[in-house]
Amino acid sequence: MSDQDQSIAKWKFFVPFYGIYAIFKAPLDSKGKWYATSIVSTIIFLFVVMNSGEKSEKVVTSSTNQPTTSAEKEKPQEEAKKVPKVGEVLKTEKFEITVVSVKERNQVGGQFLKEKPAEGALFIAVTMKVKNISSKPVSSFSQPRLKLIDPSGNKYDDASAASVHFKTEIESSGKTFSDINPGITVKLGEVFEVAKELWKKNKGWKLLIDADDNIEIPLN
Repeated sequence: MSDQDQSIAKWKFFVPFYGIYAIFKAPLDSKGKWYATSIVSTIIFLFVVMNSGEKSEKVVTSSTNQPTTSAEKEKPQEEAKKVPKVGEVLKTEKFEITVVSVKERNQVGGQFLKEKPAEGALFIAVTMKVKNISSKPVSSFSQPRLKLIDPSGNKYDDASAASVHFKTEIESSGKTFSDINPGITVKLGEVFEVAKELWKKNKGWKLLIDADDNIEIPLN
């Protein structure tokens, strides 16, 4: 309690006390003393009410200024750790998705059917597994799609011919025109063509999984 609070407390105590003392020392008849006593009693009651109100106000104030707990401080750190990574099992409402690998390639395909990137470019070959964890078949139009995002936010579509050759190479089991039934896992592959200089020098490339819930995976 501060010196100011102590002074106020003493003042609140001594004013009613001296009031009662003055009543009984004053030359009043019994009726006058009764009126004076009633007035002082009313003043004492008001002092008690005012004092209790201030106490409850202090309690409320102190409860709203509680320090931040260590658990609350750790929440942003925990959220920051939940960044999806290559190799992790990622779940949406419909799918269980695993990006198995993301590799730089100078050529994709088999012995007879192969594809090479343009001069000054390279292929980014992505292998992914997708499982239907819902209770209903998923059509080919609703299956997860991949896009590559550069550090400037530009989205790259896959290189169609290279992707076809790569799917043959990895023996992809993706459903082009049919559904993925519940509980079924398929292996998918996509290839993106990027400028070698941009890929090597710039950080911040991401892989976008376009599904019922979009997922972005940092690559470098």
